[in-house]
Amino acid sequence: RAEDPVSLLRNAALALPPGGRMVLHTAQGPGLRGSIDAALGYKRRFTREELSALLEQAGLEAESVFDFNRIAAPGWWLNSRVFKQQAYTPLQLKLLEVGMPLIRKIDRHLPWRGLNLIAIATKR
Repeated sequence: RAEDPVSLLRNAALALPPGGRMVLHTAQGPGLRGSIDAALGYKRRFTREELSALLEQAGLEAESVFDFNRIAAPGWWLNSRVFKQQAYTPLQLKLLEVGMPLIRKIDRHLPWRGLNLIAIATKR
């Protein structure tokens, strides 16, 4: 549950043997939270530092935490915070699909943070 992410992470860690790894995907950027998040049932967005601290509190060691999907962050903010839409438009999705080969090459070089985080954590 988003209200108690440490308990959720602790419960997930129970399924891991000592030294076992967990891969976690979550939403990043509290400032991006808006109408699309609500429509998708997302309760919360995290910062990289916050996610690392939550993993530590749950008895997991964050090996790596990185963001991705930088290209989508400005559109998410615009659609969700400014226009209060519930989803991307079909045209926006088509543009992302058509532009994906280029997006893959430039995404990591964009100067802002991505829409999502991936964490790789090990059970102590």
